[in-house]
Parts: sequence; C-alpha cells; structure tokens
Amino acid sequence: GPEPLSIVLCSNRLSSQREIDEVLTHELIHIYDIKKKRMDLTNCKELAYSEIRAAREAECGNSLTAYTQLICVKDKATVATKNMFPDEGRACVCNVFDEAMNDHTPFASLQSHSRNPHRASDR
Repeated sequence: GPEPLSIVLCSNRLSSQREIDEVLTHELIHIYDIKKKRMDLTNCKELAYSEIRAAREAECGNSLTAYTQLICVKDKATVATKNMFPDEGRACVCNVFDEAMNDHTPFASLQSHSRNPHRASDR
C-alpha cells in the first residue's frame, strides 16, 4: 500500500457523522494491524483477522446482542475478505474468527490503563 499509510474519506459517499466515525474506526484498525502487529493484508488469513477486528469495532459495534454481533462480524468480514480472495475468503474468516474476536488490542490496553491509572510504570 501507499507509504505513509493514509485514509481517504469521500464526502459523496458519507452522509453522517456516524458513517464517518465508522469508516475511520474500521480503517484505523487496519492501520494498527499493519503497523503494530506487522500484519500482511495481502495474506488471506491476516486480512480476515483484521477485517473481523475492524467490523467488530465499526459496523457491528452497536449490535443489539452478542449473537447479532457475531453474525454481523462474520458477514462483513467474509464479504470484505472475499473481495480480495474470492475462492478462499470464507474459509480464512472461519479459520481465524474466534482468535480475532478475542483480540481487543489496542483497546484492551487502554481499558486496563483506565482501570488502573496509577500503575508503577507510570510513576
């Protein structure tokens, strides 16, 4: 991809602040995965992993129940992964689904920091 990585928002495609927030969240997850986790999104399983995380935080973040969130995430991640890997995209999503759904970085570290604001490493 381009260096430095960038996100382009098209005003003719986004009609509300909610949509802008959703797209930014989704794309920032991908950038985090590429830069911090060193993921290669040209690899089917790594793309699927990142798509699952991005969908969970963005498009499916406000699902009414955990069950509907699972369905939403699997559907969105499968469609996105199949765009690049039409034959194997669904299998890649299924192979990494549980692990990716349980990966909440960087949010997990932010939550633990906010619960314990006086960690020894911060003194």
